[in-house]
Amino acid sequence: MLEGSLATLRTLSVAAALAVLYLGAIGAALTFYLWSYALEPTTPAQVAITVALNPVVAMVLAVPLLGESLSPRLIVGLAAVLGGIALAARQGR
Repeated sequence: MLEGSLATLRTLSVAAALAVLYLGAIGAALTFYLWSYALEPTTPAQVAITVALNPVVAMVLAVPLLGESLSPRLIVGLAAVLGGIALAARQGR
C-alpha cells in the first residue's frame, strides 16, 4: 500500500474482480470453514491428508472446464495420489 501497489486494483476488469472475489470467498473462506468443520469428528492428521486432494480436484475439473486432455499420464497421476491418500487414511498398521 505504501508503494502504491493498490492503484492497480482500479485497472481490474469486472471479470478479474469477480475472480478475485470468488477465490477469496470459495477458495479461502469456504475451504477454511470446511477444514475446521472436518476437524470436529476426526484428528488433524486425518484431515491433513485431504490436502493432497487439491491437485486431484484441479486435474479432474480441468478436463471438462478447460478442455485439458485426459492423458495416460494424468490417469496414472490421479491413481497415485488417490492411492497415497487411501494408504495414509488406513486405520492401524
